[in-house]
Amino acid sequence: MRPALLALLLLAMSTNPVRALTFDTERQTPKVKRVAIIGFKNFTRETATIFNQRRRPTKLDGLLERIRRMLVHRLGSEGWLELVDLQAKFKQYQRGQAYQERLTDAEFLHRSGRNHFKSLRLKEARDTLLKAQSKYLSLFAHVIHPRRFAEIALTLAQVHHDLGEPDRATEQLLTMFAVDPTIYIPGRYYEPAFEKRIRAAHRQLTEQSLMIQVPLQNPLISRKLLNRFMNAMRLDALVFGYLHRQNGAVQIRFLIYERRGPAAALDTNISVEGETPKKVELMVDMAFSRWLTCTDFDFEGQRRQRFKRFYIDATYAISTYLQHARLTRRLFPNMGFGVSFSYQIKENLAIFAKFNLWSSLADPKHDLLENFKSIRGVFGVGVTWPLNRWRIYLAGGLDFMGYSENFKTSTNPNCKFFPSTSGFCPADDVNRLDTRFQLGVNVAFGVQFDMFRGVYVTLQGNYTFFFFPFNRESQLNSPLSMEFGLGYRFR
Repeated sequence: MRPALLALLLLAMSTNPVRALTFDTERQTPKVKRVAIIGFKNFTRETATIFNQRRRPTKLDGLLERIRRMLVHRLGSEGWLELVDLQAKFKQYQRGQAYQERLTDAEFLHRSGRNHFKSLRLKEARDTLLKAQSKYLSLFAHVIHPRRFAEIALTLAQVHHDLGEPDRATEQLLTMFAVDPTIYIPGRYYEPAFEKRIRAAHRQLTEQSLMIQVPLQNPLISRKLLNRFMNAMRLDALVFGYLHRQNGAVQIRFLIYERRGPAAALDTNISVEGETPKKVELMVDMAFSRWLTCTDFDFEGQRRQRFKRFYIDATYAISTYLQHARLTRRLFPNMGFGVSFSYQIKENLAIFAKFNLWSSLADPKHDLLENFKSIRGVFGVGVTWPLNRWRIYLAGGLDFMGYSENFKTSTNPNCKFFPSTSGFCPADDVNRLDTRFQLGVNVAFGVQFDMFRGVYVTLQGNYTFFFFPFNRESQLNSPLSMEFGLGYRFR
């Protein structure tokens, strides 16, 4: 009766070493989005001022700066958004060896093109400057050094004009103003026909900005370059805006680009006419909130971080053999320690390995003549059910058990006081194990409680039935063990 009660008690308190198969069910949080603000532009400049060297900032310039500061503050206050300093990223990007080599090539082509132009070799100048412009575009020079890029476009426009290619000349002038709307062009420096073309291009940009060939809404000019730029700067989103005139009214076009999709994730026009700067700022803020509400956050990255792959724990252990036919008259305990290693394959599935070192204790009748040692290894798979900070486990596997040579038992009182060679203890009265190795099937069940920062406490139990080799009369079988210990979950 007492062995059965002990078995029930141990089984009720038992748990399993398979901790790594647990999945961290802490509240999942979005992966932080890296967002940058690229310089806002003002395309409302009067055409007459493009030949004015001393252009003063206007109220509209002040409005753009006010909106920029508001967005910087807003991005800094959102927990799941990280504001990226583009100027710092530009400096880091320009220090790269690949950038320096390509910049050297672009500058060489630029100088060569200018020399061809000065020597009136117009076709060579055009071809060389177009190559230089393409090189600069690949280096994002129209964003990092807009004034330098605008000057190349101006030179190319003059070359196209002299070659009798008016459409291409206008396209380069529009590119120049789109990249750097504040550029100053020396008055009376160019021939009147070319100055007239410059004015016409600027009017086209300021008065019909939504119909011109150059896409003002894209700060990188093309979507392909925009994607490359965001990858190079490690951005998830890019905020941009510009002032323009539509039907004579000033509006601010506010855009947010993400890596997904060919178009802007947010594209809205906000009227500035008759509105106070505070009202315009509020409308931009509302548009930003609309994007923030609708944008998709990546939870998978965080999920991978929370997916605990590898667990290890150390335990104090006690066990007994429920089946000990003819070896001892009462159950005898074993004490020891264990180490468990677990690797999680999937959310609810893991493989594990567990090792124990045992040392026997005296049984109530002292039938064990000597303390003996045993070593145990369990290998298998398990499943788990997470419940907040608790985990419930169920596992199964193969159990390998090895015993030391000094396993001796006897129910003869003389054998407990005299050695078998003394004549008082017949050798036939001393029992020994028929084998020093056993193999069986292990089943385990238990719980784990997460305490803090990956540390957990575990209460675990195991039951094994040995099937090889097996002797019903003399062999030990059906060990039941209980263990208690601490472990750590590696992220």
